[in-house]
Amino acid sequence: SRIHELRERGHSLSDIAILVRSNKNAKLLANFLVQHDIPVLSADSLVVGASFESKILLAAAKLHLNPGDRESLFELAFALTKLGKGPADLEAFVFQKNCVDGGLTYLQEVFPGSKKIKFAQQSLYQFGTQVFQTFGLLSSSNAMVDASLDLLFQFQSMGGALSDLPAWWDVESKKRNVSAAEDLAAVQIMTIHKSKGLEFEHIIVPFGIDDKNRDAEYWIAFDLHDELQRIPITKSEKTEKLFPEEQLSAIKNEETFDWINLIYVTLTRPVRGLHIFVDGEKPDAFGKALREHFELGEEQHTVSMGKPVPPEQEEATEKTTVPKLSSDGIQARMSHLMLADTAPEHWFEGKADPRQWGSALHRILQHSSTQQGRALKRLYRSGKFSESLHKEAEAILRSMEDRKELSPIQKSSTIVYVERTVANNAKVLRPDLILSTESEVRIVDYKTGQEKPTHQKQIDEYAEALGSVFEQIEKSIIYV
Repeated sequence: SRIHELRERGHSLSDIAILVRSNKNAKLLANFLVQHDIPVLSADSLVVGASFESKILLAAAKLHLNPGDRESLFELAFALTKLGKGPADLEAFVFQKNCVDGGLTYLQEVFPGSKKIKFAQQSLYQFGTQVFQTFGLLSSSNAMVDASLDLLFQFQSMGGALSDLPAWWDVESKKRNVSAAEDLAAVQIMTIHKSKGLEFEHIIVPFGIDDKNRDAEYWIAFDLHDELQRIPITKSEKTEKLFPEEQLSAIKNEETFDWINLIYVTLTRPVRGLHIFVDGEKPDAFGKALREHFELGEEQHTVSMGKPVPPEQEEATEKTTVPKLSSDGIQARMSHLMLADTAPEHWFEGKADPRQWGSALHRILQHSSTQQGRALKRLYRSGKFSESLHKEAEAILRSMEDRKELSPIQKSSTIVYVERTVANNAKVLRPDLILSTESEVRIVDYKTGQEKPTHQKQIDEYAEALGSVFEQIEKSIIYV
């Protein structure tokens, strides 16, 4: 609401910076703002390669290439626990150890959908969405997941193969961060440390400034193992007793001086306005100091000093771009267009290659209904659909919501195979969609043209090929 308030006063989004103490809070804010359609720009705190979402995708790719890779098993388990996606009934280190010791067999017991990691994928992008879906990262808006999938799509568009992905990802993911399009003003999110030497019209501090660095690890002596003389420990109230008294005193002094420095940096960054939010029920040390300084009573929740300063005229104007015209004269952002030499056939006329149209639709339909909108938007952004095709696809998706054949997709227990290759004697077949539930396996084939006898013959061949693996097989042909 404060961002909207500042915009109503005439300020641009680029006038606003949000400062946080930790990268974790920066990611939370980025996800929240992206979900509410507020563009963001970020510093190193939102580099894709540094995120646990990126590490999950990279570890899954490595496990696909080498299922016995113990290091990747640990990386995957560690990232899952850091994102709160590990088993709730196990301590993080126990789950991590079990993954390393038990391998993919154990991981598949905890996450049955992870069996899909072993299957060859025709689309790297689809591989990425299945990985994130398996580990519960597509159920809500996540800026890092979106950025990782966009980067994966870039690699796929270059003709990259899964075997080359780990080496490429290790380099390129460190160069990419969550950002807005170049032609949009955006709120900047960064840690207080990164803001040193910078100035912004308005600074927002949404989480206060804690006097303890809760993410820092310190090495302490460890005398229970001959070869392991020291171990890293995160200092907290529970672990303080493990630290030698002299080391603990030095750490507390360091934290205090660092905290004072962070407050100084925060207070000296804004030009026109400083907006600090404090937890009313459990204020941190900075919040308590502010309440004491302003002598706020229990019933007082806000305090304002000075008067709002309007932006200067040249600063009040949102960053604009030169209008860009499509072939029919309709103004559009360049990020929604493809160059003429790379656009699909008939793209500018609002048409599409039937094969691309059908393939794109069935890839969208493998998502739950809550995720289909974002999946369709990503296709639009990548240039696969023009605006008219985008609207037509939206209408088709709405008409599909009540299709009984597709209802299993909405259940988290359903395993979805998209364009899974199966062999039948000398023929190689590729059904559009296979839905595996506890009670049945359903083959779904999408067709974009007129109904033909060969369509039924084709789906019968799919069922025959899968008959040696599954007992109960249902078949559905959907014309879109």
